[in-house]
Amino acid sequence: MGLLPGRPRVPVVPVGKRVHRGPGDSGQTCEEGRGLSGGDGRKGEGMILRAYARALPLKDEYDAIRLGFLIQRSVTLLWVNVPKDGRPYVGAFSGGKDSIVIKELARMAGVPVEWHYHQTTIDPPELVRFIRQEHPDVVWDKPKHGNLFIRAEKKGFPTWRSRWCCDEYKESSVGASRTEITGIRIAEGERRKRTWTQCVMSHSKKPKTLIVMPIRLWSDEQVWEFIKYRGINYCSLYDEGFKRLGCIGCPLITPKQRQFEFDRWPGFERRWKLLFRRLWAARSGKPDRNGNEWWGSRHCDSWEELWDWWNGGQKNISQWRLDRGLRLKIAPKKRCTTTPAMAGLMEAGP
Repeated sequence: MGLLPGRPRVPVVPVGKRVHRGPGDSGQTCEEGRGLSGGDGRKGEGMILRAYARALPLKDEYDAIRLGFLIQRSVTLLWVNVPKDGRPYVGAFSGGKDSIVIKELARMAGVPVEWHYHQTTIDPPELVRFIRQEHPDVVWDKPKHGNLFIRAEKKGFPTWRSRWCCDEYKESSVGASRTEITGIRIAEGERRKRTWTQCVMSHSKKPKTLIVMPIRLWSDEQVWEFIKYRGINYCSLYDEGFKRLGCIGCPLITPKQRQFEFDRWPGFERRWKLLFRRLWAARSGKPDRNGNEWWGSRHCDSWEELWDWWNGGQKNISQWRLDRGLRLKIAPKKRCTTTPAMAGLMEAGP
C-alpha cells in the first residue's frame, strides 16, 4: 500500500517517550506525530521499528516489532482511505476494547471521524455510563423502534439464525454512501474470518458504504498491549472477568457466557423470561401469517421449555428434547384455518 507524501513511516509515539536504540545510546525523546528517525521518518525503518519495540511493554522483542508494524499499518490504512468527498469518517463506537483502540488509532492518524454509538437498550449499565463519562464526543443514536423487548413482542425472539436485532439495533448505518470505521477482528471467530476477508470492503447490505477495519488482523493480546501502552481508559467490566461487552443475553454467545451475564444482571434475565412468557401467551396454538401453528408451540409444551431451549444454545429442537429425556413432539406444520378450497372439498365429499 502506498504512503502519503510527508507522512512518517513509523508509528506515532507519545510526547516525551524516551526510546533507546541500543547499547551506548542515551535515547531520544519524540515529538507528537513524528517518526523516531526525525524528519519525514524514512531512514532506517528496520532499526526504528526495533527501537519502537523496546518502548513497548512486551517481553518478546519480535512480538513488539509485530505490534509496531500493525500500528503503522493501521494508521496508514486510515490515511489512504480518508473520504474524498470531504466528509469525515463514520466511526462505529460500542465502548468495548476494540472501539477505544480504533478511536485512539484515528486520533494518532489525525483523520476526521464522527463517532456514533447505537443504543441497543440492553447494553450493560456500566458500559453505558463509561461511554457517557469517558467519551462525551460520541453521538448517541436512538433506536428507531424503541426498546428491544417491546420490538421483540412483535418480531419474535432473536436467534443465532435470525439476527434481526443486530440489523435494527447494532448495525444500522448513519447515512448513505459514507465510509465507516469499525473494530471488526477476525480473531473473534471463524464466521468473521470468512465474511471479512480484507481490511477495506464494501458492505454486502449497503453497496455504497465502504467499511475500513484497521485492527482486522490484531489479536486479543495485541489489543490489550496497545491499550496499556497508550494508557487508554477502559470499561471496568473487563476487570470483573468479562472478555466481551455487548447486548446482555445476546443469542450469539455461548450458554456459559450468557449465564455469566445473567448472574451479573439478574434483572435482564427476568426481562428476557417475561418476553418468552408474553410471546407464548400471545401466539401459542394460534396461526402465523402463513396459516401454520406458531413454531414455539409446535415443538414445546410450555414457555419454560421454549426458554430452556433458547437459553441452552438453540440446538436442533428434536435432538434437544431427546437429550433432556422429554417426549419427542412430532408436530408437522398444520393449517390452523380452513381455506375456502379445502372447505369446498370437504362439503363435496369423496
